[in-house]
Order: sequence, then structure tokens, then C-alpha cells
Amino acid sequence: MGGVELDLANATLAPGARLTLLTVMGGVEVRVPAHWRIEVETEVVIGGSRVTLEGQDDLGESAPVLRIDTRTIMGGIGITNQPKRTTAPTP
Repeated sequence: MGGVELDLANATLAPGARLTLLTVMGGVEVRVPAHWRIEVETEVVIGGSRVTLEGQDDLGESAPVLRIDTRTIMGGIGITNQPKRTTAPTP
């Protein structure tokens, strides 16, 4: 019944890396580097999942790969490779 923000923007990825996320009545926001290829498998029961990964089709064969498996029950999971906003967007 809480939330967590996981920022991997400055992380180094090991070959075969995998991240498994489980949320129950809470939320997780994951930020990954834009140069990583992300493979996501989601399962949602009364909740939501938002994956916003831009530029994935432009990555080369040598791009590091992170496999993310998510399960959420009455919660939410967000995955993005966009930089965190430091100011409010201009209307």
C-alpha cells in the first residue's frame, strides 16, 4: 500500500539481466537508460501498467537487454526511458 521509484539511469547492465516486479495495492515506477533494449511481460489484476519506451526500434544488435516481468494486483507499474522532469511542463 505504498510506492517506490527505481531509477536505473546510471546503472550498468550485466548480460542476461532480469528484473521481476510484484505490486499489491501499490505502485512502482522504473526509469531505464534509453540505450537499453527493454523486453516487458506484464500481468495485471485490477490495476494498470504503463510502458513508455521511445527509440527501441533504433537500437542496434549490441544494445544491452533487460527483461522485466511484472505482476500487479490492485496497483500500478510504470516503465519509461524518458528523463525525469525537473520542472512542470509548460501549458
